[in-house]
Amino acid sequence: MLDFLKNRDDCFRQTLLIVLFSLALFYIRHIPMTIINDDLYNTTTGLTTIEFFMHNFKGVGRIFCNGMAWLIYRIPFGLWKVLDSFIYLVIAYLLSYLLEKRYFSWFCLGVCCFPIEKYLSTAGYIVCTTNYIYPFLGLLIALIPLRVAYDRKKQKSFYYVISFIALLYAANNDSFGIGMILFCLCFVLIFSFKNSEEKPIKEMRLAGNRLLLIATIAYLINFFIPGHIYRMTSDDYYWISDFGTWSLAKKIYHGYTSTVATLFFDREPMTLFFISLCSLSIIKKKLAGILPITSLSIFHFINKEKYLLYLGTAEISGLQGNIVSTSAFIVSITVVVLVFYCFWNLFDNGTISWLLSSLMGIGGVTRAMMGLHVSLYASSYRTFTLFSFILLICTYFTIKEISKNLSHDKILLIFPLIVLYIS
Repeated sequence: MLDFLKNRDDCFRQTLLIVLFSLALFYIRHIPMTIINDDLYNTTTGLTTIEFFMHNFKGVGRIFCNGMAWLIYRIPFGLWKVLDSFIYLVIAYLLSYLLEKRYFSWFCLGVCCFPIEKYLSTAGYIVCTTNYIYPFLGLLIALIPLRVAYDRKKQKSFYYVISFIALLYAANNDSFGIGMILFCLCFVLIFSFKNSEEKPIKEMRLAGNRLLLIATIAYLINFFIPGHIYRMTSDDYYWISDFGTWSLAKKIYHGYTSTVATLFFDREPMTLFFISLCSLSIIKKKLAGILPITSLSIFHFINKEKYLLYLGTAEISGLQGNIVSTSAFIVSITVVVLVFYCFWNLFDNGTISWLLSSLMGIGGVTRAMMGLHVSLYASSYRTFTLFSFILLICTYFTIKEISKNLSHDKILLIFPLIVLYIS
């Protein structure tokens, strides 16, 4: 009994130290932040609250996300830095609650890997946070009924009210709204093949159906906001002058190539780490596991330029006939196929394989769909936010699979190294 209490105390102290370390790191990374770009513009326009709301309602559509930014502008910037540092801990806690309650410390260190400086500085730290970080927080809050169903606890209507409010906010950003709908749809389809009499399968499928309905309603409400309709139909092609001449196929193509160019050929640390981890973890099962990282390594070694520049943004252009960009296009498709193949074969549980593979695919699709919008390149790295968090989730499950042969302490040593590498 005494040994049990001692081990529990040691575990608590370890978790507390990691949480405090993570909180300190989040705040330290907030310290250099200043009011820049859209934040600076929004705070110096002189608009009243009503005028700001109507501008977003009629011309932008982001009434919830930008409205939250407008509220934050009303408090001291330094206070927001402190409060926002805690938000990342809340994200880590919700991830652990939804996925694995025992490993809160894992998710604290994992969330530390998110490149705050790189992603959130592109349009202003506050406005990027309210448009990309907080919507992801909203998705996590909305998924709580699924965890309640998994734990076989009584479902309460209150949970779904909270889910609707959270999704109403999250769906104000198209990527998060569509991402949630796609996830719920995949979840329902996957669990439809399970025995409906098994518990908690029946309750989880019911919760998934309810969330799918709620997510669809929340997205449609946001979709028909006048400002959103205006943005979707506007012929203002300031960012890409010939965007109006692009066919649907070309938009899809550039959405894909701009995505893989950044993930694969811009040496994105989180992506390369995941690919390496996934490759090495499955090589004992399938020799093909080593191929994704090998393909990228050979390409980077041969091609020092790594990718072509299109409109000032990293993108491969395989259909233009250039031998370097064509080879990059072929390599990207090869890596995508092989990564999914390796990831699929990594897990013995078929349901886990389906869910995680679907989740990773959704992350890629929600970024590639930026090709449908004229701000494809102007939005820069921040549009990879949802994909990055999904990648964190997939990385966790990959490490968990590997950790079956390693101790918990040894696995924890991986995360500080990643943090130091990315920071």
